[in-house]
Formats: sequence, structure tokens, C-alpha cells
Amino acid sequence: MARNPIQFQSGLSLPAFLEQYGTEAQCQAALFQHRWPKGFVCPDCGNTTGCRLSRGLYQCHHCHHQTSLTAGTIFHATHLPLTTWFLAMYLLTQRKNAITGTYHAIRGHHAPRYLAEFEYRFNRRYDLKAMVPRLLTVAARTPPMPYRLLKLAESYA
Repeated sequence: MARNPIQFQSGLSLPAFLEQYGTEAQCQAALFQHRWPKGFVCPDCGNTTGCRLSRGLYQCHHCHHQTSLTAGTIFHATHLPLTTWFLAMYLLTQRKNAITGTYHAIRGHHAPRYLAEFEYRFNRRYDLKAMVPRLLTVAARTPPMPYRLLKLAESYA
């Protein structure tokens, strides 16, 4: 019987991950690239010209609105460094036994979350090396959601 190439793919190694996303500056550059693939775009007026200020904020040249790299993303208002978030994304996407090794007892009210993670991993299993950048793109474009809305979605699932 032939080996299943999807089941036995190598994925992204930890040294390769650390080479790409090992420092805060590398993580910021990657987040910038995934959030604004064609360059900075002001979230208020849509202008494409701006500059980076010394505090790490980006300022629009048209309306002078200032925004941070993480504002309006799921990383908004976090106190953790981006390297920690990126490492968490790596561990979630590259472990082949993450589902079976993590969830020992699935409760009914948590089943939609487990199913969503399983579906995400299963539908993207063809290219493990691309999972971290793809998850980063989704994370950069997903606005923060209040906890009460997350709980509401869980009760209707």
C-alpha cells in the first residue's frame, strides 16, 4: 500500500519557524505584510500614504489618524508579545496530534469550538508549511470580538 503524502508531510520545523518569526521585529514585519499586503491603508479614510512614528504607531498623511499594527485585529489590547502569539499559532497548526492530544473530554457546550478547529486543520492539511502564514492573515483581518458575543455564538451553535 502506498504512503499517504498528506499524512506523512514534514510540515514546518521549529528551527525554520524561529528563523522566520523568532524576533519581535520579524513578527511585526510579517503582521504588517499580512494586514496590509499592498502597503499601509488608513482605517479611517482609506488613504494609502502614511508613516511610522517613533512609538510604533502608523499615521495617515491625509487625516492624521494614528493606528497601531495590532489595532482592529485579534491581537488588539494584548499584553503578550507577538512572538508568543506566533509560537501559539505554530503549535496549534503543526502538531499532528493536537486534536487528540489536547481534548481529553469534549463537553457539549465546547463542541462547536473543537469542531471549528478540527475543520480548519482538516481543510488545510494539504500544505502544513503554509498554515502559519494563512492563520496569520486571518488573524490580522479579524476584528476583536467581545466575550459576551463569543458566549452568545456558543449557545446558538
